[in-house]
Amino acid sequence: MTRATITTAALLLALLLGNGPAAATAPDSAAEPNTRVPAGNRHYAATGFPDRMVASPAQDAARGFGVSWRTDASVSAPTLEWVVAGDSPDVGTPTRITAATRALETENGTAHYHRADVAGLQPDTLYLWRVQGNSTWSAWHQLRTAGTARQPLTLLYFGDTQNKNLSHVSRVLRAGIKAAPDARLSLFAGDLVSGGDGEDDSEWGEWFAAAGWLPQETAVAPAIGNHEYFEEFEDTPQERRVLGRHWPVTFALPRNGVDAADTSTYWFDYQGVRIAVLDGTSALDTGHRAGAGRVAGHGAGRQPAPVEHRAAAPAVLLAARGPRERRTARRAAAGGAPPSGGPGTAGPRPHLWPSWRGAGRHPAVRGHRGRSQAVPPV
Repeated sequence: MTRATITTAALLLALLLGNGPAAATAPDSAAEPNTRVPAGNRHYAATGFPDRMVASPAQDAARGFGVSWRTDASVSAPTLEWVVAGDSPDVGTPTRITAATRALETENGTAHYHRADVAGLQPDTLYLWRVQGNSTWSAWHQLRTAGTARQPLTLLYFGDTQNKNLSHVSRVLRAGIKAAPDARLSLFAGDLVSGGDGEDDSEWGEWFAAAGWLPQETAVAPAIGNHEYFEEFEDTPQERRVLGRHWPVTFALPRNGVDAADTSTYWFDYQGVRIAVLDGTSALDTGHRAGAGRVAGHGAGRQPAPVEHRAAAPAVLLAARGPRERRTARRAAAGGAPPSGGPGTAGPRPHLWPSWRGAGRHPAVRGHRGRSQAVPPV
């Protein structure tokens, strides 16, 4: 075959594939949508098979965990089974718990969300659990409870995952799991989905699709962000923020928060750390942030670590335990001013300082959304 024949054949093939070389290299000018679901498609509609399964820490994460999952409306008060993990496919006789069920109407139709709380467990122990659907069960998942306060704590932390969860956030979550395969706890610091665009349920569906098995085999502790709210009566004198309907049913979180935000504030103990999750968005309307001390409590030598998402200045606060921080905290506990922070560090925000003052601990600020200050080890 001559060179001219080869060139002619290549040009003909290019024309068949799409109008020549220019068409083959022309970029797609359309912006990538936030979800991969075409308009009007109900890909993430609930079925009789359990999905959106997520485990979250109990108030004492060494002794229990909560599980939430979703089915269609054919399932009510299903069962969760749990058992100590062993080496055999014969798991033995599991303990059974009947779940509470709540309905949710979305753009994908009616769904039932179920919650079961597992209690009475042993620290640092691997457990199997599974949940029931309509004449079917999920796979067996395994989750290890928190260890003792003396054990090192490894956790995963994710900031605003909200945009293009399935397309791009999935890569971040997988990289986190590979980087810290022994992590038992995953913190999500708000804005898990973008929300407010009529596609909330599909966005939540893609958050779970992106996360894979992480929500079943690590304890997930999310903070609520401003994108989990929507604006009602926007641009009118009656404008207000309203909590999205997915949040109260998607996670089985501890019920120990402040009264003004009882579904979006909570705390739990995980090994040597007491983690308090605050709701900075509703505080803009209700001013409940003053209750941060009640959310966190003062826990038997545990280091307090508040987690909060704020639209104006989102941040995660971690308790520092270095000698300099302990000296500064002692001075503040004796009546001094809160620390102002030095190079590479930042002191606690004034509205949070009273919650930790007197506890002998110095919260240090670590930002997200691209801002990160040095934080001494916890």
